[in-house]
Amino acid sequence: MSYNSDGGDASVPDRVQGSIIAMWALALLACTLRWISRKISKSGLWYDDWLIIPALVSIPLRVIWVAGVLIHSLALLVCLELYCRYLG
Repeated sequence: MSYNSDGGDASVPDRVQGSIIAMWALALLACTLRWISRKISKSGLWYDDWLIIPALVSIPLRVIWVAGVLIHSLALLVCLELYCRYLG
């Protein structure tokens, strides 16, 4: 388990980002093993093998962006609720 600098548990954004990085690393490993097996078997690379490259780049970027937007939106809603409840 990872910890923040203040000694508490890792926050939700840290956990989401850690999960995304771990899954992306596993996908990269699987794709690398696929390319190696294609080279060993001398079957050659086809279009689907080359389309893996943009997918490996674009998917984590989009997931991180969506997770960041959702988490910040939820934080904004919580702040707005607290403001309305106690100061409004």
